[in-house]
Amino acid sequence: MKNIIFILFLFILTTILVDCKKDKKEDEIAKNANLNITVDNAYPRIGQTVNLTINISCVNELSSFKITRITRDSVITFDTTFVYSETGSIIYYKYIIPQTAHLADTILFISYLTAKEVPDISDTQKIIVRSTPFRLWANQIILSDQNSTGYCYFSSLDGNTYNYSEAILNSDIIDITYGVLSVANGNESLISPDLRTMYGYNSINDAKATYFRHSLITASVFDNLVNDSLIYNINGLTEKKVSLAKDSVYDFINSKGKKGLIKVDSIFDNKAYIKVKVQE
Repeated sequence: MKNIIFILFLFILTTILVDCKKDKKEDEIAKNANLNITVDNAYPRIGQTVNLTINISCVNELSSFKITRITRDSVITFDTTFVYSETGSIIYYKYIIPQTAHLADTILFISYLTAKEVPDISDTQKIIVRSTPFRLWANQIILSDQNSTGYCYFSSLDGNTYNYSEAILNSDIIDITYGVLSVANGNESLISPDLRTMYGYNSINDAKATYFRHSLITASVFDNLVNDSLIYNINGLTEKKVSLAKDSVYDFINSKGKKGLIKVDSIFDNKAYIKVKVQE
């Protein structure tokens, strides 16, 4: 009987010691387990890539790792096996903001770490899809068609008009010019600086190229733009001259890659009265 009691005592003692050891291991893992997400751009634009870095401790105890991406349109949880490369305890993930993203949307990345014998831990990183403000040359800009003395040269970078002698000194920033051509050539027009000599105007050394297009944006939409969300998507322009009409809007891209919109308020007496909104 005494032997049975002694064996039972040893069994209970062993169980206690094992449980204590297990609890100690769990406490140690829980103490060391950590998960942290960082991003290189918390305010990305549509089309930009966001690089996430997920730092994980106790990686040797890692049993699973997942990330959930929450947008206005979807909630997607996926394993990291196929999209992550692992270096030590650091996991990298690239996410491209899709063209279908909504401006000012919040996108949440929530990562979940399941380690052996410890409760799941998680971390959340928020990014906000943004648009960029633009320069608004709100006052009417008067472009006058006088080849030598008129202010027919304009810079969307500083909002100033220039006459010919001034334009020669500022050719690097002149991106829009105005001319009244013959009836056969289209009358009042916006002309790329590097194309003016083709229509009989004085040349500017090192004149830059600008491309134009009749915009799908209406005058009222132009007036109510508060960010560059519509300007940002301007692409595919090929024309260096465009004929003007009152209350019309025109897309443009200058030699520096800046995109913008031009609205014609009125045209009379060989002058064009315009407003310009251009990316900063």
